[in-house]
Amino acid sequence: MTKRMLFALGLTVSLAACNPQPPRTTPSPSPSAPGLSTLALRITGSGTPRRPIRIVQSAKTRRIFDLLTASYQSRRGLGSTHATLRDVRVVFYARSGARLTAEAPSGMLDEERNEVTLQGGVDASSSTGLSLHCRLLVFRHADDTVHGDGDVRVKDVNGMRLSGTHFDSDISLAHMQVR
Repeated sequence: MTKRMLFALGLTVSLAACNPQPPRTTPSPSPSAPGLSTLALRITGSGTPRRPIRIVQSAKTRRIFDLLTASYQSRRGLGSTHATLRDVRVVFYARSGARLTAEAPSGMLDEERNEVTLQGGVDASSSTGLSLHCRLLVFRHADDTVHGDGDVRVKDVNGMRLSGTHFDSDISLAHMQVR
């Protein structure tokens, strides 16, 4: 009987060796773990006066804005892009079909906040004929509004003028509050 038991034990051990265990996986560190940095991609580009850089944002079939810039520098991390722009011209499109065209020496795109910021002396005109000047203009896509700060001046087609330090409006500049 001992030979049979030894034989059975040897057979069991050899069969167990033929059935390897699945490979053990070690968890990989997550990028959000403290002390680990995420990959940040830096992109730069420059256009020419005849061929500026064009950035278009659309949602389904609706165009949100169409931006032309002489140069840009962007930094892209996980889920967000921040771009710095120089010599910017942008057309914002309202759901109603109205447009606001603005120009500024510099600007920023913030993908995380879904905003376009123009600064350094912004001159803008609406498709209804209003003209606008301010030092800083912020377009917020979430509610299709524009906000401006610093030396705000508005003039309509009839010559009526408004001035203040801050304004809030829709893209068409039809519903504007100047303070």
